[in-house]
Amino acid sequence: MTRGAAFLLSSLVRPRWWIASLGRLVHISRGYLIEIFGAKLMESISLKLPESLLETSDRCARALGIPRAEYIRRAIERMNREAEARARAERMARASRKVRKESMRVNAEFAAIERDPDA
Repeated sequence: MTRGAAFLLSSLVRPRWWIASLGRLVHISRGYLIEIFGAKLMESISLKLPESLLETSDRCARALGIPRAEYIRRAIERMNREAEARARAERMARASRKVRKESMRVNAEFAAIERDPDA
């Protein structure tokens, strides 16, 4: 093992570090090597899918010219973004409901001033 590789592996236990290894920047976060030499290291999972869903995924991936695993990764990323957006919208709606009465009172004050600016 080279000195650079030993340093890199020893750095994995330190969260949130940026290190230089062989002239490339590598991000270490939560003890995991996130990027090295421009490629992301990934964990693998076992996934059971209905045959029809797998066939459709294969067909769509081929049509896009990407591997099936990449197609499924993109689908999960898209679903995650949509779920986060829904959760954010729900949080904003709850916050809006909490301040609704105060907003209506302030709006009424401004309306009164607009009707009679000298009041």
